[in-house]
Amino acid sequence: MKITKEYLTNLIREALEETEYTSKGHWGDKASGVLLTTGERIFLLLRSEEVTEGGTWGIPGGAIDAGESALNSAIRELEEETGLSLDKYDVIDKTIYKDDEDGFKYTTFIIKVSESFESKPVRLDWENDDYRWVDQDWLEDNAHELHSGVMYTLEQKWNTIFDSDYL
Repeated sequence: MKITKEYLTNLIREALEETEYTSKGHWGDKASGVLLTTGERIFLLLRSEEVTEGGTWGIPGGAIDAGESALNSAIRELEEETGLSLDKYDVIDKTIYKDDEDGFKYTTFIIKVSESFESKPVRLDWENDDYRWVDQDWLEDNAHELHSGVMYTLEQKWNTIFDSDYL
């Protein structure tokens, strides 16, 4: 089945309507994360029930420490949550979500990695129960299991994240 951007966007919008995203429960008022892409697949983490929106597929991320840049925070969170380190990387884009109600701000950095990065060993911390590299078909089949922040980033930056003829 050919997945069009319009089809996936509609799935994402439906899922977002079913999920009341709230920044309540986050540590601090600013956070960041990293969405890793090979251009064909993205890296997702199954969030533990001990964290906000547990049981959904999200990305590594968390609160920005005092004096830390959003990008440095995102890279640190990737290492803390997965044991993965980025020796060399290319930030190809970013999204910024801001909650108008309380001012919470979340920056997602989209980082392009080589396909060989997928074979690096992953060591999960307590915040996540599983991980996967997923393609567009998986996203279509599992859109309702995605963390709301991932849905937001996919909707905003699909063309940047995936190098495909699906668009």
